[in-house]
Amino acid sequence: MTRPTKRSHYTGFTLLELLVAIALMAILAVLSWRGLDSVLRSRTNIMAASTELSSLVVAFSQMDEDLRRAWPVRLLGVAQPAIGFARENTNDGFALALLREAGPVPGLRRVTYRVRNGVLERGFAQWDTADMAGSASAFGDEFTWQPILDGVESVEYRAWVPFRGWLAGTRDVGGKEPVSGLEVTVQHGGERLIRVFAVKD
Repeated sequence: MTRPTKRSHYTGFTLLELLVAIALMAILAVLSWRGLDSVLRSRTNIMAASTELSSLVVAFSQMDEDLRRAWPVRLLGVAQPAIGFARENTNDGFALALLREAGPVPGLRRVTYRVRNGVLERGFAQWDTADMAGSASAFGDEFTWQPILDGVESVEYRAWVPFRGWLAGTRDVGGKEPVSGLEVTVQHGGERLIRVFAVKD
């Protein structure tokens, strides 16, 4: 009489189960890598946009400060307008030319905003009695130029003159009639950014 033999049970995974597990882990790894790549790209884009926004805020804040310090200059009876416009070359657009208080130091300062090679620049120079006739250039060699905003395609200005309304920023604006408001349109990165400044206190 023969005894029934006991079957031995082996614990573990079959080859098929291992292959399925490896395939699932590979799919999860690919999905995780794509998600991480997307997060890193978004972070880079956000940082670039944040840098551009900071540059715009600095540019507009500086312009606002210059315009507010230019408003009282109209009372001094200087031939040069406190807020006017000038053109360096006939092919260029008009630049914003200001005569403003120098700040804590007594005196006046000339300030010009221009676009050169895609960069909005702020130039400044000390004003002296030799400029009393109002014939001093807004782009002279004595100017120190600071780049304040990259990627600028163009800048256009409109001035608010009391009793005349909005006028395009040209040489004819800002003489005897004081400019009490300014609209600045910046073409930057394919977008139009418009900012209106109240010059009058």
